Amino acid sequence: LAGEWKTFSSLTFPALPADSLVWRNAVKAHPFKLLHSLQAVDSPEFVLRSVNASILQEWTRKIRIDCLHHGLVTLRDLQGDDSSKDQLNETINYLVAERDEMVNDSYIHGRDLWAQLRQYKPERVGLLKLCKRAQAGQLARLIVYFSVFLCT
Repeated sequence: LAGEWKTFSSLTFPALPADSLVWRNAVKAHPFKLLHSLQAVDSPEFVLRSVNASILQEWTRKIRIDCLHHGLVTLRDLQGDDSSKDQLNETINYLVAERDEMVNDSYIHGRDLWAQLRQYKPERVGLLKLCKRAQAGQLARLIVYFSVFLCT
């Protein structure tokens, strides 16, 4: 894997044992390639045990944003009135437009967003429950495990 890594990245490959900075830089630069590479490892669970929760959250940020997007679309479709749908569409469109610029979780876990969503009863959408700040670690683990163990 390290040889393949050198073909597309000048960053240090996060071979074990790798410190947190090496992992953090790798997951920021190439999150999807790392997930794909992990599928080829004989014991991906060994690798995953060496990665802390904050790195898993960094690694899965774009996918967690996509989960929020899908949850918001589902929530919008549950709304009965056009005004609510329009307001949720504005939030969805913003999320789509800004996704690649979101370098931290300040928007997806922001109080303003979740205060706005409360009026639409987001708890009706299971995926949105996982998108909340308190569940970020669980959602990150689910994403990685699903990507590695079920998408091979």
